[in-house]
Amino acid sequence: MEKTLIKSAALVEAPLEKPVKSDVLEWDNYDNNAFYETVKAEGLQKLAEAAGLADGCDVLHLKPYWSEAESILEVGGGYGRVVKTLLQNGYYGRLTVVERCQNLFEYLKKKFNGQKNVELLQIDVHKLSEISSSFDLILFLWGAISDFTPEEQASVIMGLKDLLKPNGRLVVDTLASHMIPLGSEVCGRRFYSLEVDSSVIHVHLPSDEEIRKYADFSGFSKIERIEYETLIKRTRFLYLLS
Repeated sequence: MEKTLIKSAALVEAPLEKPVKSDVLEWDNYDNNAFYETVKAEGLQKLAEAAGLADGCDVLHLKPYWSEAESILEVGGGYGRVVKTLLQNGYYGRLTVVERCQNLFEYLKKKFNGQKNVELLQIDVHKLSEISSSFDLILFLWGAISDFTPEEQASVIMGLKDLLKPNGRLVVDTLASHMIPLGSEVCGRRFYSLEVDSSVIHVHLPSDEEIRKYADFSGFSKIERIEYETLIKRTRFLYLLS
């Protein structure tokens, strides 16, 4: 059976139809490293097109927020989808991009090093304390939170909260609750795994309740949720935490 290149954050969705397995795998975000080191920027772009996100529709829905932000942090730069959308739509503030994967980081450097307002950092999201700046807006898009276990998700949200300026916002994107990543195997309640060329990535799609618990635990006092559709009419959620 031909395998399809899937990035868990790619948000290519299919209805929940497969039976749930009882043996949930034990894993953490570092177990996904090998997968990302095999991913090419061109492959991620094709996935964005398949998911209806290549045009940056999620970023455009957030324009009322980023257009007022003097500084933005994007977590997980990938192939530069978000950066490109921001720059093409007139964002001139300070834009910092974090990407851990060596291959993707090198691609981003070649593509954006000439942009004076773009700073690229190869930093592990688990080591956010290495970032000395604070930001008006933090973007955690394309379902990137799903690459972490529930315990890690709570920790990452708290770490990102510490990087916000007073009155800053964190935006977290997720799949609609009834969808799963295309081609995935169900390993438990909202847990999935994907195999590509012998590389396996593990995914946990957080529920609305979990997102709200993470926000409360991290000290956010306000939660907004924007519902939107991609170009292929898939429903997604943008959580704005402040």
